[in-house]
Formats: sequence, structure tokens, C-alpha cells
Amino acid sequence: MSKTIDILCVIDAETLADAITNKTIAPGTLSKPTSLGDYSASNVYVFMITQGSRVVNDQAQSELTVDCEVGDNIRWTISNPGAGVNHSCMLYDFQSASIGTAITAPICLPLATKLYINGQPDPQKPAAIAYTSSAWQCTALAKTASVQYNWSFQLIDPTGKVVGYFSWDPFIKIDA
Repeated sequence: MSKTIDILCVIDAETLADAITNKTIAPGTLSKPTSLGDYSASNVYVFMITQGSRVVNDQAQSELTVDCEVGDNIRWTISNPGAGVNHSCMLYDFQSASIGTAITAPICLPLATKLYINGQPDPQKPAAIAYTSSAWQCTALAKTASVQYNWSFQLIDPTGKVVGYFSWDPFIKIDA
């Protein structure tokens, strides 16, 4: 029976925005995002988290390798520690030489749900709010030791202006 493996990509948006301001990293463009580099460089900005049972290595690092089975869905969402208060992040482009052989091309899906927050005036009571996010999902097609892929994302300021475009490259392992 296929399962869905959720991967949360957390971007240190404030540090990345500061690096752009300080000109230590280029903001990139939509068609040419700035690579955040190998794992030692991208670990400064990107933290990937999934279910513990699906981690092959590098939980909470930029090159997280997840383990899945043929037929499983892999679903990515993105956030930042400020939860979009100062900056937001948005995944927008997925590249992999394994599309069509080991995995399907991801599609962007809306995720509408209820989110529970601290209620007012009593913060100990949960209050439900309608919440819609987006996620990208692909399906594992064939067993392979390693699928390297590349995600691009946009860093967006509170006014909706894109601050920069970036990419990094984690892995998937697909077992039979």
C-alpha cells in the first residue's frame, strides 16, 4: 500500500535576506536561481525534515536523503522559522534526470485544511482557522539507490516582492 512521505523544507529566510543585502550571495533570477552550493554551504540556509522512519541520513540538513518504496508519494512543503511574518518562501521548480524513470514529475497541489492556533481570549483553547497551503508531490516509480534532484524557491518580502531565487539539491532512495 502506497504511503505519502511529507518533507518540510525550512528556509532561514532572515539569514538569506541578510546575505543578499550584504552582497555575500547573489539574488539570482527566475530562470537562473543562485545555487546555495554543496551541503556545507546550503546547510546554512536549508533544513529538511521528514518522518524519522524515512530518514536515510542528514535529518534537518539541506541534503536530506529519504527512503521510500515504489508507489509511494513524496510531498514537499516549504516554510521558514518566522512562518511568513517577515519573509515567505515558495517552491517553484523541480529538476531531476530521474523524472520519468525513477519518479514522476512533481505537481503543485493546494492543501486546504483547518489549522489550530491559540484561541483568544484563552490561549489554552485551540481555535480552528481555515488554512490553504501548497505542496509539490511526485510518485516513486522504480527502485534506485539514489535520485538527486534540485529544488528552486523564491524568497518573498512582506509586500510580495521577490527578494531572490535560489536552489539546492537533496536525494531520494527508492526501495522495492
